[in-house]
Amino acid sequence: LLDGGNTGGEDVQTAGRLAITAANGIGATDWLETAVASAVITNSTGNPVRILETDDIDFTGFTQTTALSEIESTSGDITISGTFTSSGLGSVDITASGPGNITATAQINSGTGPMHLTGTKISIGAPGAAADLLTEDGIITLTGDMELIEDVLIDTTGSGAGSGAAFSI
Repeated sequence: LLDGGNTGGEDVQTAGRLAITAANGIGATDWLETAVASAVITNSTGNPVRILETDDIDFTGFTQTTALSEIESTSGDITISGTFTSSGLGSVDITASGPGNITATAQINSGTGPMHLTGTKISIGAPGAAADLLTEDGIITLTGDMELIEDVLIDTTGSGAGSGAAFSI
């Protein structure tokens, strides 16, 4: 799914949920600009996924089989309420640059690539939620504080088997 060019405004707008299933990247050559309330994204083979949101967005599911995953909100918050998995060599970059916050109440898994989280405040977990960070590389927060809420597993082996450091807040 390719961006048609930067002619101004968003490529996709909806007050509801955006669901995209692709086989060769989403916004791979240029960001796919969106203004949506929530999204579920699946890319089954190569090429990056690049989504540029203009306000708040909730990812209720995200699967990237290989390559880079870049998500940015230019003037809002990013919520990860469904499992967010990028299983290839590319990094997972989630940026709320508005300034905005990142809240994850579900697992984020960057596979063998690094995980970059950038926002004013980064909150991982919620009472009763399984919000773990799994990576075989590193986790980097570039701005703001990271808040861990309740039993959050940070596993730098990527296995999810508890071989990393577990935090109980």
